[in-house]
Order: sequence, then structure tokens, then C-alpha cells
Amino acid sequence: SVGGAMDPIVHCGMTKQGTLFHYNLLDSTLVIRFLGKMMVLDLPGDLFRIGRVENSLYLHTKDSKLYKATFNDDTKFVGIEFVRNIAK
Repeated sequence: SVGGAMDPIVHCGMTKQGTLFHYNLLDSTLVIRFLGKMMVLDLPGDLFRIGRVENSLYLHTKDSKLYKATFNDDTKFVGIEFVRNIAK
């Protein structure tokens, strides 16, 4: 489910160091549980698709932009950063 829908399913991934992280979509936010902390990040736009590659989540918005959130044990911080525009 994407956009304004609620995704009660909690998804899981792992950092390169082997630390688990959990995430789910709730309304227009990304809820993250990582290293004992819970973070709520605003999505950068209307979400078209979300995918996980190794220790990063990729967020593809309906306005054809790609963002990513990377999980790193060293920084203990997860933020959403712009990657690039997606060709139409």
C-alpha cells in the first residue's frame, strides 16, 4: 500500500554490520525502528513505490523523483536524501 493508506505490516532489513532495522508506512510518514530508537520521517512526496536494497530504502515518488534512506550503525541516524530525477 502506498500514499495515504496505512501499512500495518512491519518490514525488516539488515545493515552491513548485521543490525536489524524495521520500517513501515503510516499515512504520509515512514516509521523506522533502528538501534533501539523509533524515528518518524515525513515522506518527500506522494509515494509511488518503496523498495529495499541491502541497507537502504529507495522511495520513488509520483513526481518521478528517487530518494533513499540508508541505515548505518556508525552514524545511528537515518535521513531521507534526494538521489536523482527518474526519466519518464
